[in-house]
Amino acid sequence: CRLGHPARLLQSVKDSCLDSLVRKDDSQKDFKNQKRELNTLFKKLSKTSDKRARSDIRKSIFGLEKEMRVLEKGAVYQTLATSQVICCTNTGAGEKLLLDYADSLPGKTFDVVVIDECAQALEVSCWIPLTLGKKAILAGDHLQLPPTIKSKDADK
Repeated sequence: CRLGHPARLLQSVKDSCLDSLVRKDDSQKDFKNQKRELNTLFKKLSKTSDKRARSDIRKSIFGLEKEMRVLEKGAVYQTLATSQVICCTNTGAGEKLLLDYADSLPGKTFDVVVIDECAQALEVSCWIPLTLGKKAILAGDHLQLPPTIKSKDADK
């Protein structure tokens, strides 16, 4: 499963992105039905002038939106739970969605965190995913990309 904004992903990995996988989830039928019902309620709200009726419609909208959030969160968690590998950027590992999911895991951590091209990454960005795993693998090919050195003293 690949986390990240779908617009920024290569076409070849879009089928593996979280949004695409969640759309294939069985719960999406219910979600689409609730979305249709929500649109109907919004239309009804715009045509109603009675204060009490408008209040009742707003309560229904609020309840339905809450149900939809729960349904979507469940689909996301189910997708992440069935994924053997979850890929994201270092900073993407700090997104609330992934942090909340990690909190739901036994031990509240992933088994392994792999940071690829770690020689190119800033140390501070590596700490974000490192805090989410029991073990870490730092990978990089020193012949492909040299380390990024910001300090003139360290370069010597």
